[in-house]
Amino acid sequence: MKPLGIIFAAILLISCGKEDPDPSPSTSLSYRGLDASLVPHIEGRGVQYKNGDGQNEDFLQIISAAGMNTVRLRLWYDPIDSRSSWDEVLAFSNQIKSEGLKLWLTVHYSDTWADPAHQNPPAAWEGLSIEEMEDSVFNYTARIAQEMQPDIIQIGNEVNNGFLHPLGHRWNSPEGFHRLFESGSAAVRSVDPDIKVMLQFAGYRGLESMLLETDSLDYDMVGLSYYPMWHGKSLDSLSLALASISEEHERTSLLAEFSYPFTLDWADWTNNIVGLESQLLPDYPATPSGQERYVQDLVALLKSTESVGICYWGGEYIAFDGPQSTEGSPYENQALFDFNFAAQPALEVFD
Repeated sequence: MKPLGIIFAAILLISCGKEDPDPSPSTSLSYRGLDASLVPHIEGRGVQYKNGDGQNEDFLQIISAAGMNTVRLRLWYDPIDSRSSWDEVLAFSNQIKSEGLKLWLTVHYSDTWADPAHQNPPAAWEGLSIEEMEDSVFNYTARIAQEMQPDIIQIGNEVNNGFLHPLGHRWNSPEGFHRLFESGSAAVRSVDPDIKVMLQFAGYRGLESMLLETDSLDYDMVGLSYYPMWHGKSLDSLSLALASISEEHERTSLLAEFSYPFTLDWADWTNNIVGLESQLLPDYPATPSGQERYVQDLVALLKSTESVGICYWGGEYIAFDGPQSTEGSPYENQALFDFNFAAQPALEVFD
């Protein structure tokens, strides 16, 4: 009978001869962030954000310390004021990148808000032919990629019905929609093929038909917006939609927009978008802990569907204009900062 020491040594030698297993994948989403488009405007009014201890601190440093690594900004072509203008977005983009954060640009291809109900082209592009519009989209998008150097460029905002109407209307001019989207994508590829190109879709209803229709288009990511009051209160349906993006259509999926209230109260006299119990999900009360748990559960849902990112909308949208303003924030009860502008617990659970 062999001595036990010899047997143990032999077993150890055999086990060491095997290749080590691959390290377990990171438990963090690749893109963890929020849309911070209003920060330059709010800070320009002299308002200061505070960390969780109630101390004034730079906004980007607050979110970075909380574990976020991505900032989303919207870009308008020629807005009526400086908000979301080229100069403002370029300056803030440089600050974001200098902080070591990833930059995600949402290009509206409009002078103002673009969404499923509004997709008006810039006034300067009115009356262009489809060929001229293609050139305009290409040149503008290439300039964005070259000068702002984002990690992600979103071609249009919530393009359920296309963009740049009427030429890019998804239903009335599907070929035009595809041509204009491809012009934007081609512009990005011509500048830097490492920049990710995203298509954003609002909700999960109708997503499958959009993915089938755009199967031949050149884009990397699909970002979904999800607001229960508009898109449905089924997180299971959201999960299935996100999973189908990668499993059936071989695109990368993200949650591009979402939010949730920490209270149904208000901090100014501007009507809030969410203010009723009926607008909530039954399992998540409008409390700081309810908001925090909602974010936690969405992060877990995204990981289970192999999605790569999450982005909060309106997290910065505090009541910046004073307690009696009727032109302040319709979103202060869904921000990631409380009514004293201090960071909420939900800000800490994106990682």
